[in-house]
Amino acid sequence: MRNADRRCVALDVETTGLSPWFGHRIIEIGAVAMENGRPGREFHSLVNPAVPIPRSATRIHGITNDMLADAPGPAAAMQSFHDFFGDSVLVAHNAPFDIGFLQAEMSRIGRGFNPPSRCTLRLARRLYPDLRNFRLETVARHVLGPCRKTQPATGLWMMPAWWRGFGWRWSTMNDSVPAYYLYWGKACKDGSYHLLPYHCLDVAAVAKIWWNESPTIQKAFSEKSVLSANQIQAWVLFFTALHDIGKFDIRFQRKIPEIWASLHCPSESTQLSTADSKGFHHGTAGLYWVSLEFDEIVMGREIDNFEIEDNFFDFGELESDEGITSNWQAWKPWLEAVTGHHGNLIKAENIQSTPLPSDCPKRYQSIDKAARKSWLLTLETLF
Repeated sequence: MRNADRRCVALDVETTGLSPWFGHRIIEIGAVAMENGRPGREFHSLVNPAVPIPRSATRIHGITNDMLADAPGPAAAMQSFHDFFGDSVLVAHNAPFDIGFLQAEMSRIGRGFNPPSRCTLRLARRLYPDLRNFRLETVARHVLGPCRKTQPATGLWMMPAWWRGFGWRWSTMNDSVPAYYLYWGKACKDGSYHLLPYHCLDVAAVAKIWWNESPTIQKAFSEKSVLSANQIQAWVLFFTALHDIGKFDIRFQRKIPEIWASLHCPSESTQLSTADSKGFHHGTAGLYWVSLEFDEIVMGREIDNFEIEDNFFDFGELESDEGITSNWQAWKPWLEAVTGHHGNLIKAENIQSTPLPSDCPKRYQSIDKAARKSWLLTLETLF
């Protein structure tokens, strides 16, 4: 069945914060099912996760703790939504955000959630590159003209009519979910695995606890940097979450080829041997890839789907014995340290080139590169 013929569910979630990996929770779900471009059944539920809503979040969506007093808990709400959603295609504005939260909530009730999806934010950037911004309200009014908001707590009110207006173009959106969701971080030969982004953020979460409990280390960092305490912590967590960036490489992923195949559904041979994976060290490779791609991704600003400022990846000036460092000089010792976390410490200038073998189809290298790029950008926005 073609995607365009499948039942779609346009949805919007409201949350207590920006990241499920740091304990933020869903507090509202609104969804509309669409078949053949026409709106059908609707789903709406407030959700009471029994955690306080920060004032900063309430200022955005208007939902207060009192409003959730009689709302169902996460288990009941997620089960109801799961039954409503079925095997539909998910449609959302900034779909990875909604998917990440739904995956986290579904995992708490023992369910997986990895539907095909279409991101209207990404579609809008492609279709209307000259808009002043790409907020849902801005894009909807550009497509539909003036319209009235009827649901105060969600952006869902605009989705069905907008989707009817240009949803047929979604055939260009087959890559709406970030590439880094196609990589495992920890796995067993029985087929079980933990996705790489979740593994990296698990390690960052532990690092945050370590950081908060180590005032001496905090002081040592602050004495060497002109950044604020919060900025220093953000960069520590950012680089910690980059420690396994070398695993975004087909040679590592094929250490357990069955899992790699289940995530990527390859259509052609990789032309890689068992020896290519057996001798692959992801720490060294991670340092190699970042050093190779630094100018293009970090300094070259070749960034899709992000509105950035000139100082997007600015590490800040760092004092050292050699004076004030550049961006790469500031990144380099951190990357050397985190990618050498298994004890194989090496200087960036001493690493050997580790490109994919020449007979491996180039598209596999492109997929890996896209994943590393997306992961760097996601971590920058997260931290």
